[in-house]
Amino acid sequence: MLGRATCVGLLVALAGCTDNVLLYDVLDASVLVPDANSQREDRPPWSGPDPCGQRNKSARFNPQWQELMIVLDRSSTMQAGFSGSSSRQTAVQNALNDTIGVFQGRVRFGLELFPGDANGKPGGCSHNSCCAGEPSVYPVSYAQNAIGGYLLCSDQQGCESGAADSPSHRALEQVRDYYNRTRPGSGDTIQQSAYVLLITASEPSCNSDPGGTDSCAARTPATNLVNLDIPVVVMTVGYDPRSNPSSCLVQISSLGSSSSMPENTPKLNTPSSYNNLRDTLFGLFRAVARRTCTFNTNDVIPEFATPAVMMGSTTVQKDDSDGWSYDGTNRSQIKLSGWACDQYLYSPQVATITVSYTCSTCDGPDACR
Repeated sequence: MLGRATCVGLLVALAGCTDNVLLYDVLDASVLVPDANSQREDRPPWSGPDPCGQRNKSARFNPQWQELMIVLDRSSTMQAGFSGSSSRQTAVQNALNDTIGVFQGRVRFGLELFPGDANGKPGGCSHNSCCAGEPSVYPVSYAQNAIGGYLLCSDQQGCESGAADSPSHRALEQVRDYYNRTRPGSGDTIQQSAYVLLITASEPSCNSDPGGTDSCAARTPATNLVNLDIPVVVMTVGYDPRSNPSSCLVQISSLGSSSSMPENTPKLNTPSSYNNLRDTLFGLFRAVARRTCTFNTNDVIPEFATPAVMMGSTTVQKDDSDGWSYDGTNRSQIKLSGWACDQYLYSPQVATITVSYTCSTCDGPDACR
């Protein structure tokens, strides 16, 4: 049997002269371990197993909710005839039912009626034709049935208002008060955009009020809403306010910046027939709904990542006009455009957009965070 000194000598002879091999006493360790951190410059780098691996990460992008409060005139002026329908009110009722159902999965619709309901709905206005109560339906997803119930009541069940007064200013005050209670403070981030759609057949009026009313009392609550970044859109049925030089409705529609509105969406609409009315509502609701095609995330998408974007089980291609893109340089926000946005609008079962990418498990420029 070889002695200890002989064994050590043989190992040294076999190993040769080296400065990067740790030689342990065979009686203590009996192993040779290459030191990967002490390579000489004239030797190749350590080529052992790669200690780094890769993993897939994903981020959830959530839509920016949109709200649209419908402020609807049901005074006696809405009972007049309208092209393509028996009355202005019937035309509006049918057009709203046709269009709200299409977008109710993406837009939270609400309803405010004026004057106050003759049967005490929504309350506090049973004997005052210049009154408007709190919203009958607060903005909520899938609101068609709730809103439709009030529309049917106001037209077919004999509980419409026979008053000539059209206190749209009172209704706008109620909507303003609602948003004053529910909107975040000026220092908070607003998670949804909101719009008010005033549908009426006449200028604001309150002739039965002993004190009368300002010729454009509606301007004040409308201005308050605009200051909350809530545009007021005006739609007149069977009446064109542009023929009135002092029209309050024209003044209201001119408040605020058009930049707060969806692209190519007018703030004053004067449909002249039922088909025109329905198409105008559809266009407005679709423009508002398309704003839900911009998504936010609290996750960080790193600069090196090449994301794969999924809408439900469908892969969305990166395309500025017909797919997905980052909204500007902000990687915490993506936008669906063209076909991709339309697919999202008409697929209410899709609640979020998922973005996945591959990253390294080791520190470095492509490390997972």
